[in-house]
This record gives sequence, C-alpha cells and structure tokens, in this order.
Amino acid sequence: MIRKFFKISAGAFLCILMGCNSTKQVTSKENEMSTKETAKELINKGYLEAELIDNSKSKGDVCSTVIKLVNTKSSELLDPINIDGKYLELKNSKIWVKYTSLRMKNRCDEARPVDIVDIKKREE
Repeated sequence: MIRKFFKISAGAFLCILMGCNSTKQVTSKENEMSTKETAKELINKGYLEAELIDNSKSKGDVCSTVIKLVNTKSSELLDPINIDGKYLELKNSKIWVKYTSLRMKNRCDEARPVDIVDIKKREE
C-alpha cells in the first residue's frame, strides 16, 4: 500500500516538474511576439524608427539635438523645434518618434524643422 502511494506520488511529482519547464518556454515566446506586435502597433499609429542625436558640439545651440530617421531611403535628419527637457535624457539612443512637418525656414542646413508629437524609447 505504501509502495503504491509512493509510486503514484513520484509519478505526479515528475509530471508537475516536466510541466513547469514547458510553461517557461511558452511564456518567453509570447513575450517576443508581444514586442513585435508593439512595434507594428506603433508603426500603425504613425511612429517612425529614429535615433535622437546630440549634435551640440558641432553646431551650437540651434541644432543641438537632431533626429535621424532609420528606415528611410536616405538618412533624413529632423530638427525638433519643441524638444522638451524630458526627452533630453534620451539623447544618443534609439527612439520611436511621431512628428508633424513645419512650413518654416530651416534653422539647420542639413535638417528640416518638425514639431514633435510624441517620443518613446525603442528597445532592441
């Protein structure tokens, strides 16, 4: 009687132990898919992949921060005229940016002026 109980308990313990490992693998695959879905959602909402570049050493105050778009035919540079202090901590990092173009004279030779709607940190 005790042997039979021991065999059943050992079998149940092994089944539970084997089941826990497979759950961890499924969870990591779900996290990878949710990250990809998040990128697709951001693209559908109008965000573009970019890099926030600290350009203060070469151009002074006017073009101190520029945004370089990543997945474009040419590496387009944007001059954010309304960049806030909260975004300055993201300098030299990869970002998602949503902006609107402005019809005004360029402040920088190589970048066109834009109005920042939103910036989110991009994790890759």
